[in-house]
Amino acid sequence: MPNLVIFGETMVELSKATDELYKKGFAGDVHSVALYLKRAALAEDVKAYLMCACGQDLSGDQLIDTLHEQNIQSDLTLRHPDRTIGLYMVNTDANGERSFDYWRSTSAAKETLELLEQQGNNKLLDLKPDVFFFSGITLAILSDESRSKLWPLLEQLREQGCDILFDPNYRARLWNNDLDKARGEFEKAFKLSTTLLPSLEDVEMLYGITKFEASAKKLLELNPTATLLIKDGPNGMLYRDESEQFHLTVTPVEKVVDTTAAGDSFNGSFLAARAMGKDVRESLTFAAAIAAEVIQHRGAVIPLEPYTQARDAAL
Repeated sequence: MPNLVIFGETMVELSKATDELYKKGFAGDVHSVALYLKRAALAEDVKAYLMCACGQDLSGDQLIDTLHEQNIQSDLTLRHPDRTIGLYMVNTDANGERSFDYWRSTSAAKETLELLEQQGNNKLLDLKPDVFFFSGITLAILSDESRSKLWPLLEQLREQGCDILFDPNYRARLWNNDLDKARGEFEKAFKLSTTLLPSLEDVEMLYGITKFEASAKKLLELNPTATLLIKDGPNGMLYRDESEQFHLTVTPVEKVVDTTAAGDSFNGSFLAARAMGKDVRESLTFAAAIAAEVIQHRGAVIPLEPYTQARDAAL
């Protein structure tokens, strides 16, 4: 029974439905990963746990109900007595590129690890998860003190045989444009993870490297045993583990509507396919097909009907 834990921040998302109306949902990078994981992995024995925090209020109740509707486990979705869930608004331009406005300064998710510690870290460790996924956005919202709690937790998970996956998902604004700070924290994550999932753009912003092979070389200097999956949107991806390395091309989407959750849907779909026993190439091809469908719709969570058609065609 694969147990997959996805750690980070879920937020209320307001995305444009029409020129005058915004649609409310729950999203954020890790929530989208968990959602697309469970949309693909329908079997009950593949369990996706969203490890985050929300308030003891109506929004928190609605989040828990939404997770149950999405077949996402809420055992690690902790309730904060004083804080509430954050909120963001998505706007997209004519080319489908997005911009965000955030209201998250008192987000409960910033203190997820403190809440977990209060309840006993064994709530996570006793699950003995097969996969633990987190992102650079996860790291960015945490305080220095909170991040210091994460590193030994990752070491304990690795000792249990857990596959630690890290997607840098670098957002300069979340680090107050302090590249040195972000790079230092990312490198701790690179070294403690077993699988690295950066975009080529992440590596370029962090290290000024623009080529697949040079990016792989840099990441392997930091973690020689890591499995690498370096993604570059319509230009395909580079995969490397201890037994093989290859480039995978993808078919570019003709009309991009909204790139929100492109990488997150890819990550969740890849995790799902692997959990269902697909090999690496099959899993990457499936994930690329889902991401291609997602970016043809507005918002992070696309309607179920077009998703199901894309999933069934790709599996």
